Amino acid sequence: MADPLMSESNPLTDYKHLKYDSLLQAWREAGSSARFAFLMINIAVLVIVTSQVSAYFPWARTTLARLSAASREVKPDSPEGREVDSRRQLYEAIVYRELGVNTVPILGLKYSVDDLQVLAAVGLGFLAVWYYLALCRVNRVVRHLCAAIGSEPDPDAKQYLYHGFAHGFLLFPARYTGLLPTITTLVVVWGPAWVPFVCIAIDVYSLFLPHLSGSQTTLWEALAWGERAEVLVRFGFSTGVMACSFFLVRACLRLVGATRQLLEVARKDARIPDLGDDPLEVPKSATATG
Repeated sequence: MADPLMSESNPLTDYKHLKYDSLLQAWREAGSSARFAFLMINIAVLVIVTSQVSAYFPWARTTLARLSAASREVKPDSPEGREVDSRRQLYEAIVYRELGVNTVPILGLKYSVDDLQVLAAVGLGFLAVWYYLALCRVNRVVRHLCAAIGSEPDPDAKQYLYHGFAHGFLLFPARYTGLLPTITTLVVVWGPAWVPFVCIAIDVYSLFLPHLSGSQTTLWEALAWGERAEVLVRFGFSTGVMACSFFLVRACLRLVGATRQLLEVARKDARIPDLGDDPLEVPKSATATG
């Protein structure tokens, strides 16, 4: 298929053609960067939530509590006692060794779940900054593309530019396409804000509520004053980073809304028909020709 920008009915200089190509290439790079940042947020949220659930609420911990109670009811030297003690040691290794230390995918970095409150806040905070900068770049490129569409007199060139970038928004198209996809997408986008909050809440739970083993002494009561001060510093630092991530995510969503409005303006300038909000709805023109 011939390039509409280089057709005889639309003679454009090589300079204008290269300018449009450079804009579309900038859009592809910006969109790829934003999608990769969002993918990294997805992976980080999945890893952190899985680590927290596996460390603090695994079913193996319940099994360990039952085995610990059973070991007190049988004689240690009996065959049954040795079997119970062997299984108890196995589940202790699973709970405190295997689930207590995790590895970051791809990078291979190991970390303790006891430090996940701080690591989650810092890691997701960096990803929130990355995503915000990527969306700023996307918004700027789209602004230039919309300006080019508005100043271009040829209708074919307008549609060429519009279709060159308008369909590359994987996560945030010109309009949302349903309540459930919108909610699930926003849950992940807000991950840098709510995931550290969950980590802080779980740490508070482990500090001030008795353990599942049946002990009535909380971990906070067993800590020395120096350890309590360290805990408070960790809470304060994580809360501060979480607040910064919250405002970054809110700024990201405002950028997404502004970019969506630019897309609508570009669609009207290029005189592209509105196909509606429902992706399952067949346009009338397609129904008539089919």
